[in-house]
Amino acid sequence: MVVIAAGLVEILPPETESYSIIKIGHIDDYPLNEFSFIPAKKIYVYRARHLIRVVSAVCTHLGCTVNKTDQGFQCPCHGSHFDKIGNFCSGPASRPLDRFQVQVSEKGLMTVNLKQTVDRDFNID
Repeated sequence: MVVIAAGLVEILPPETESYSIIKIGHIDDYPLNEFSFIPAKKIYVYRARHLIRVVSAVCTHLGCTVNKTDQGFQCPCHGSHFDKIGNFCSGPASRPLDRFQVQVSEKGLMTVNLKQTVDRDFNID
């Protein structure tokens, strides 16, 4: 894409899905039965014996980064609370935290599509 404004020309990279697909490492990099936070991508990764879940760390109210608590997640900015899998519980947010599609290769390498959300019916128990 080329943008021309006030005589300046700027060439922007094309908007492709590949910018939303990120590598998050090997499955064995993540401990079992707990959330791991990836600050640069603002996501939490949960690994259980036979599943991987990726939950957004971005509050659905105004975009603050939520903190992991014993009960789930809490927004430090305005106090929204989410349960342990990101479902909305209370506060000014009006919907759950996003959950993203994750793929694991045969070699155990994981990728996350930050533009592809998944159903909210998963559980981690």
